[in-house]
Amino acid sequence: MIVESKEIEKLIATYKVQMKTCKEMLEDNLISVSSNEYLETRINTYRDVIWDLKRMIEA
Repeated sequence: MIVESKEIEKLIATYKVQMKTCKEMLEDNLISVSSNEYLETRINTYRDVIWDLKRMIEA
């Protein structure tokens, strides 16, 4: 299955928004340590996915 680069770019944009939302939640809210760890994990996951998607475009 071949995915067009425009579709991948849309996915990248979506993940960037989700990552930004998680970062804002971390900065703006005083929440539990477990919630902070969860958000940090999500941010790292989004960052990894974005990196992988960018590699797919370049390939």
